[in-house]
Amino acid sequence: MSRANNTPASDRKSRLASEAARLIAENGYTDRGDIERARRKAAARLGENDRRHWPDDDEIGRALRARPGRPPSENALQLETLRRTALTAMRSLEAFRPRLTGWLANGIALRHMPVELLLHADTAELVMIALIEQGIQFREGEHLLHFADRSRHAAPSFRFLAGGQAIELIIIDERRQRKGMPVDKHSRRPWPRIGRKRLEAMLADDARDGSRDSGASREERQGRLTLHDDK
Repeated sequence: MSRANNTPASDRKSRLASEAARLIAENGYTDRGDIERARRKAAARLGENDRRHWPDDDEIGRALRARPGRPPSENALQLETLRRTALTAMRSLEAFRPRLTGWLANGIALRHMPVELLLHADTAELVMIALIEQGIQFREGEHLLHFADRSRHAAPSFRFLAGGQAIELIIIDERRQRKGMPVDKHSRRPWPRIGRKRLEAMLADDARDGSRDSGASREERQGRLTLHDDK
């Protein structure tokens, strides 16, 4: 019997999330594939073969946010900086109804992780043309999406740098939109999605509250946000 089986289920998942978070933080992992790699390595190291007890992306993200190392004010500043980077990209791609997703949408700021934007387009070529017209150099790729009906889809993606920060564009076409939005592979919860107007309002609120909130309280408040399909 593995050592994981002698531990209560909630503790097993928490330990796995903490170990995966450590691997991500210490190895500078940079995308969703790396999150899955960290999850598998953590499970192997802790002897956890039952995937029902594997943490989902949000649980690993919360473990990352709880790791010691930087003062809360620094974390809050990085969160605001990355959100402003996301907003700039969203404004330049407004025609594709961009939504901020991933950990940044849930209040987790890691500079070595890309800012993820979900774009809606009839074809990926339309997004490619828009990037070329704006003089943006990009790299093409694919992003494996999971849906509530347990179907999967390799969605086209484009990655580029903005001020040294990686931006990942994940393209959803009209046919896939009818299946609903992507879900987390493990929890089956929908990806968080924040629209441009909501992100602008959040940043405006941060600016107003900054004069009276401490860095710790601002980060705590931001970290609780999990928004779905806001405008």
